[in-house]
This record gives sequence, structure tokens and C-alpha cells, in this order.
Amino acid sequence: MERFRPYEPDWESWIASEAQGTIKLLAARRDGRLVGYLAFSIGFDLESRGLLIVNQLAWYVLPGQFGVGARMLDWLIVECKRLGVKFLYLSHPRRGRGESLGRFFERRGAMHTANLYTLPL
Repeated sequence: MERFRPYEPDWESWIASEAQGTIKLLAARRDGRLVGYLAFSIGFDLESRGLLIVNQLAWYVLPGQFGVGARMLDWLIVECKRLGVKFLYLSHPRRGRGESLGRFFERRGAMHTANLYTLPL
């Protein structure tokens, strides 16, 4: 998919969305060094009035940083509960390290409820 969708972040939109409170970024550091990050959007479900939801966006952990991803997700779950979020939507790629994330999510209580398809146009 990367050949159709190059990694070129729109930093202006990220910054504006963060200022509005609709996108948040969690940074994981060890000894002052960035070892991972987790970005997520928060907002109301447009199909269910008043239902606060979070969608996981970008998520990355440097290889060899055991436990960092789990701690970030655990923090996000606690934060979502604190904010009154009703559903946290998690996703993962179908290859590489992402292949095992479905089981990782399920161990924390997530249910496999949908599949995502991408149609390059």
C-alpha cells in the first residue's frame, strides 16, 4: 500500500487538529530518547448522537523496545475511560509486526468487528 500512499505527513493539519483537541499524540521515551508514539483522534460518532469515540491513528514502537506498545495502549484505554469514551477503534496492518496486533487487542478485551479495505483510485 505504501507505493500508493507515500509517507508525507501534513504537519499543518496535525498541529491545527491537536490545537482543536481532536487529535492527540502520546510519545514514549526511554532515557530521554523517543522510542515510540501513538496518535489518536477523539470526537463524536456522527452516526450515533452523543457517542464519544476514539480512533487509533499512527502507532510505532522501535524494534527491541519490549513493553512500550503495551504500556501506551494501556494508558490510552485508561485515558479513554477517564474522558467518557464509549468505543476505542483499533487497527493494524496485515503484514510485518502488525500481524500479531489483533490478538494483542483481543487480550485487552477488544472484539474483531470489521475489516478495512483500501481502494486506490
